[in-house]
Formats: sequence, C-alpha cells, structure tokens
Amino acid sequence: VAPELADDIGIVCASVSHEKQVDCRVTVASRQSLTNMLNQFPPVQLIICDEAHLLATPHHDDLTPDQYGRIIATLQKYNEHVRLLGCTASPYRLGSKGGYIYGNRNRVDAVPYFDEVDAEITTRELLAGGYISPLTGLASINENYAEDLAHVNLVAGEYNLGQISDMMCKPVHVQSCVDAWLKYAGDRKKTLVFCSSIEHAERVALAFNEHGISACAIHSKMSRIEEKAAMECLRQGTMAVFTSVAKLTTGMDISDIDTIIMARPTKSTALYQQCIGRGQRLAEGKSNCLVIDLTGCTTDFGTDMDNLRVAVPSSGEDGEAPMKICPGENEDNSICKKSVHASLLYC
Repeated sequence: VAPELADDIGIVCASVSHEKQVDCRVTVASRQSLTNMLNQFPPVQLIICDEAHLLATPHHDDLTPDQYGRIIATLQKYNEHVRLLGCTASPYRLGSKGGYIYGNRNRVDAVPYFDEVDAEITTRELLAGGYISPLTGLASINENYAEDLAHVNLVAGEYNLGQISDMMCKPVHVQSCVDAWLKYAGDRKKTLVFCSSIEHAERVALAFNEHGISACAIHSKMSRIEEKAAMECLRQGTMAVFTSVAKLTTGMDISDIDTIIMARPTKSTALYQQCIGRGQRLAEGKSNCLVIDLTGCTTDFGTDMDNLRVAVPSSGEDGEAPMKICPGENEDNSICKKSVHASLLYC
C-alpha cells in the first residue's frame, strides 16, 4: 500500500528493543510499552489494532479504561480525526457475555469502537482458495463429565477457574486426553492440548509421558529459557504432544500442527475459535487438522466457523439471547449475514 514507508518504521516494544523509536512515520508497538510513553508520542493519523477482540468494549459507566482505551483516548485527544482500524479473526469479546465488538449486538450500555465490519473473508472462501487447512473433528465426552461440570459455578459468565481446574485435574479427565489421543491421533504428527490451568496442563503432559508419549507443557510460569526451549521443541516437532492454557492461542503460528484436543471447558466463543484455529495453517504433507472435543465445545458453539453461536446480552434481565449470523445466500449470490436467534434453522 505504501512501500515508501518501509524505511521509516520504529519499534516501541521492550521485549524486542531497548531503544524506543517514536519519531518514525510508522510505529509498531506493544500496548504495554506504548502506554508508558504516550506523553512522548506525537499525533498520528491512523491506529491499526491487531487482535481487536482483545479491546475491552467501552461502556457509559467506565471509570478506568484499559490500556487500549487509554492509548486510543490519548491519541484521539492529540488528533480528533485519527482513524481506528481493528483486525481480528473473531469479532466478539473473549468473555461469554460481551457479545460482538461492533454495532449494537453487545451490552445495552456498550459504546463499541467499531460501527460495522468493513471488510471480511469467510472460512468457506479461504478453504476454497486453498489458504487454510480444513478441520475434521469428533467429540469424545467422558461419561462423568456432565455430572462433574454441573457442580462448577460461573463467574462473570465463565467457569470458575479454580473449580474447573480442580475438576479437569481429576485422574479420569486427565486420562481421557491420553485415551482419546491413543484411539484417534496416534499416527498424527503434532498435537496441542488446550487445558484449564497450568496445573492441568502439567498433569496432562505427565500422563502422556507416563504412557511413553513424549509431551511437555508450555505456560506462563516457565522461565524464559525453559519457554524458549519448549517452543523450539514445538517448532521442530521433537515431541508429539504439547499442553498449554492460553500461551498458544492468539497469534501462535506453527503450521504443521495437525491435532487439537479441547480439554478446556469454556463459555467463550472467541476462545474456542482461537484455540481450534491454531490447526488451520497449511503445511507440507498435512491434509487436515483433527479436532478432538472432550468438553462439548462443538455442541455449544457449532462447527461451522462462519456461523458460530455467540451469546449476545439481552436488553432485559432475563438472561442472554444466543445469536448467530445467517450464512444463507441471497439471489444475487451475496451472503445474508442477518443476526438471528441461535435456535432458528432459517433466517
């Protein structure tokens, strides 16, 4: 778009460079580093926010905006005409009650940064064009799972982290990961298991190793050296199974992952989509990615990646209305895209 800018790019990110370059025409920044330098940052004409689903949607009663909010508000103060572009593969909040990050399909008092989706490409189009790997899947739910899950409370619309960790750390649920892998994925190249907590990830990795299957956990409590070594194992494929919580979701790009095991119960459509999306990169010799669902996510959210179920808060106090986007084709070959209740088979 603007090749003349290629030689005028600065970096503001402590983990990449100690030098902070704030006087270039283009700045690539982490929000953590930029937040501390806003008083030195000049006005800009355009803000591009990658992974835009991470932005907390503002509300009328917000008193303390998040880092994204402070950055955007400050740059808008510097230049009231600044434009904001958000890029994401999942245009809804990570939580289960936030709804979409644009328009009015969110909380009643929400003031989203974005009015609408201006440009998009569907999973169907990407598959047809040969840009992503297809998903194939199966559900393998342990007979004790539903009863155990019924005793887990919800906090702000998501499963209580401590309770869901305790539940999934039970030997029966840890073993279910190994059993499902042995039954369905023993001939696969590289597996990611998404777990409920660090303890859960470590126990699952240990269980695989005890069965003679090379595995390691990758999580935020590892030292930099340990994490770097584990990530190199993941890239090189020197082990068969890798377990994690959130470390390997958004933005992780290792193309030859051909198996995803969902061992993390969640109420979040975005988290579900981000997890299984890790297996959609193309790689030589990879025909598809197998998704093994141990937690009922495929039932809760669906398997059509262009029409996942998203819970949109209702205007009243009688719960939330689960919504989906109609994927039907109109007579002019355009896609309907109307927001309809999740129970409707036809728009």
